[in-house]
Amino acid sequence: ADGTYRPAFQPDQLKGPPPGPPNQVMVLGSPHLSGLPKTFTREHLEPLLEPLLARLQAWQPTAIAVENLSGMQCDFMRRNPARYADSVETYC
Repeated sequence: ADGTYRPAFQPDQLKGPPPGPPNQVMVLGSPHLSGLPKTFTREHLEPLLEPLLARLQAWQPTAIAVENLSGMQCDFMRRNPARYADSVETYC
């Protein structure tokens, strides 16, 4: 076979950093609050929330993503109570 063959599409030519500044991402990890004891209240979070919210406000992100269930996911789970009854009660 001829070793000089090159296909028209060359993905190696598309590699490299995209133009513009790199994205800035902050990842905040926390335990699931549902696993905390019933004695836990929002006031326990206040010392942590104030500095976090101040940093977010100073950073001014264009988007914030959270882990959550959508309405469609909750609807599906409600339609399958044999499997998801506990999850619906906890997360929906």
